[in-house]
This record gives sequence, structure tokens and C-alpha cells, in this order.
Amino acid sequence: MYSRSAEVNLVGTDSREIRVTCKLDHEEEAGRVRIAYQGDHGRGELALKGGPDSNVRITIEMPHQTHLHVRVPAGAIHVREVAGDKDIDVHAGEVTITGVAPDEYRSVDAEVDIGEVRAKEYSVRRGGFFRSFKRSSAEGLYRLDAHIITGSIQLN
Repeated sequence: MYSRSAEVNLVGTDSREIRVTCKLDHEEEAGRVRIAYQGDHGRGELALKGGPDSNVRITIEMPHQTHLHVRVPAGAIHVREVAGDKDIDVHAGEVTITGVAPDEYRSVDAEVDIGEVRAKEYSVRRGGFFRSFKRSSAEGLYRLDAHIITGSIQLN
């Protein structure tokens, strides 16, 4: 997924479909937001572009079992109840991931250039310049790779 700067909520559901909703402070600007999706054989690419300069809230509902590749220049990325590999890159903002047990990850690599990494289940809280948290396990199924230039990463 490639998105314009926004608050993006990625939510796992029991449905096999993907549903995208976008909320703006001014409904008349909705026509300026462009949503494009291409996909087949269990893979897809979603791109969100345009719209007002601020106060854009995007919610993407998807199957619980989904691998994510997310690129957003700035904003808040919230991932809830999505099991699968996660590759998330944000220039400025925050990433919050909840609803997946720590033992489900084969590897975790969370890095901020300036900011904070918090991983409650791993008892990790590191703030400042060039902070990271890395963990590997032979037991897990998924890979988590999250990077932010300026901001915070929170794993719950």
C-alpha cells in the first residue's frame, strides 16, 4: 500500500474482501482523493493519492491473514488484528501495531532515527537518536519490519 500523508487504520476482519473508507473534515473535497487498486491471485497493490493537505482519515478493512507492505510519507499508521508479515516505512509520524501475539513473529526489527520504540510485550522502551529493537525466534511465523525517520513505533 502506498498512501498520501494521512491517519491510516489497517483493520483485520473476518471478511475476505478489502474495504476502503476515507473521512475528511469537508465532504466536498472527497472528489480530490484518488483510490486505485490492482490485484489478482491473492496479491494486490492499493494506492491513495490527492485530497486536502490535512485531516484525512483512511480505514482499510482486510482479512485477518494479510501480509502488509506500507509506505506513507507522514501520518499515523494503526494496525489492528492483522496477522502476517509487516513491512512499514513512514518518514514522520507514528506506527502502532496491536492484536498479534509476540510469539507469532519470527523476527522483529523496529527502528526510529529520531524518536521512540516501545514494545510492551518485550519490556522495551527506547527513545532518542537511532533507536531500535530487534528480536529473532525460530518459533514465529511472521516478520515485522517497521522504520520511521522521526516519530514513534509502538508494539502492543
